[in-house]
Amino acid sequence: MTKQAEIQQKVVQNSNNTRSKKGEGVHAEEIRIEKQPIVIDTSAEKVNEGKSWANLVTGNTFAARGMGLSFVAPVIQNGEKIVELQKEEIEKEAEKWKITVIMYVVGDTPSIGAIERFIASQWNFVLKPKVYYHNDGFFVVRFKNEEEMNEVLYSGSCTIQNRPVITEAWTTDFDFNEEVLKTLSLWIKLPNLPLNCRGMDSLSRIGSGLEIPICADECTTKVERISYARILVEISITKPLPTKITVKDPSGRQFDQSVVYDWKPTYCSTCLQLGHNCQTKQAQPQMNKQQKQKHEWKPKEQEKQGSTIHKAQEAAENTEQVPKMQNTMKVTTEENKGWQAAKGK
Repeated sequence: MTKQAEIQQKVVQNSNNTRSKKGEGVHAEEIRIEKQPIVIDTSAEKVNEGKSWANLVTGNTFAARGMGLSFVAPVIQNGEKIVELQKEEIEKEAEKWKITVIMYVVGDTPSIGAIERFIASQWNFVLKPKVYYHNDGFFVVRFKNEEEMNEVLYSGSCTIQNRPVITEAWTTDFDFNEEVLKTLSLWIKLPNLPLNCRGMDSLSRIGSGLEIPICADECTTKVERISYARILVEISITKPLPTKITVKDPSGRQFDQSVVYDWKPTYCSTCLQLGHNCQTKQAQPQMNKQQKQKHEWKPKEQEKQGSTIHKAQEAAENTEQVPKMQNTMKVTTEENKGWQAAKGK
């Protein structure tokens, strides 16, 4: 055997040895893995036992779209849990909503589209606000800034399809059932109010005699109109609205100042709702029944009277026609004297 053949044989043997070692190593690893699955399974079971719903939601894509929440332990007083909110966070959130207006339409609630069209036509001096609908039947209109909100609040009353629109500024303690359905901000006119009684302090005192004064309109403030003064007053509608108020000037003279409302709302004390009155609705059918009964009897009397008058007129006409007929008969007999009428063939 030559040296070249011996070298080739050694190379083949070395390669076979390395392959067998690799096979033994892989086989040992497989044996090691087969011995370890029990340990891996038990650790996985322990991890699964420690999972909660909060941990399951952490990786959810839908949950990632909203804000993340964390557990804050409540305060326990007398065995009852009490949640205490932080003043800084409440004030921070209140800043977002301080430029909003509560909007309520008396009667059937319109759609958001109808409200947006109303805003575009009636409040076209402001930028397009964001409109939210509440299930209690009112809307929350969020403006771009405070100036636009005040301009809308002081613009006066409006209507949607002949239904009044009520606007109130949002506050942190706002309650729809108490503030909108029981208390309203109404524009009030004070006709023929003396010119020397139209200062800020005098109008504030007169408005306080009605309820809570808010402001005066621009024409009253700038003295551009002298026929009447116009003020905005927050007043309760659960009781009859006053139509006059007694005013006493510094000289001791008293006079009754008349009060005129731009819009006088109706409030039902039975249903505790705004926009109708059950008592007037019950009174209307009774009035209609009485009117129907009168309407049914009147024509019969008129027919009797008319028939008697008609009969008297016919009798008078007949008495007038009798001598006429006699005269005509005499004339015809004289004209036809000596003649005979032939009837038949």
